[in-house]
Amino acid sequence: MKKLIYTNENRLKLQIGYNEDWAKDVNLAIEELKKVCEELTDEQIRKFLSSPSSLCDELVEAARKEYNAYMNNVPKSVRLSTAFSDGGISDAVKAIHKALMAKKTHQIIDKTTIKDGVCLLDKDGLEALKAECSVYGGEQAEKVWKLSVKAAKALNELQSAIEGNNAFADAVECWGRWQGFITINDDKTEHYKPNPNILNTLPGEKE
Repeated sequence: MKKLIYTNENRLKLQIGYNEDWAKDVNLAIEELKKVCEELTDEQIRKFLSSPSSLCDELVEAARKEYNAYMNNVPKSVRLSTAFSDGGISDAVKAIHKALMAKKTHQIIDKTTIKDGVCLLDKDGLEALKAECSVYGGEQAEKVWKLSVKAAKALNELQSAIEGNNAFADAVECWGRWQGFITINDDKTEHYKPNPNILNTLPGEKE
């Protein structure tokens, strides 16, 4: 995962909130899944989220192998009278997945996946988020962050001149907020500062 510079703070907050809610729903679904399948590997969990039918096939195949191994040691009459059954595991897995997908109603721009138990953006989600960013990538992000620090410092030094021209001040605020470079104190003292969200690290990124 890479660092992003995001120019729409409100949308970013909505996206983070969505990701957190979705992560909770995913974790609850996995708990339900473990009641049906007992122990699951990370790969099986990823398969459940991306291709539940593939996981069902895998689980049914494992159940069939256990059935065959057991039946090899019983009388032929028992084998003939006891047909294989997956115990409804396939239907149960699909039902859990369907219930999970039904909760996914407030997606904004990303698609999430599970990696080591953490919700992350997948490739499509990253591409969508890149389209919403003015700058994408670690090195560029650092440069823009440094620029925002310089911009805030310069604007504070020019404060008296800015106060003498309201039109200019409005233009500066509009430009700065849209770019995501600077913020203005809530106490209306017109003190400019770097935007703390300009370097946002997505959930799951390892520095």
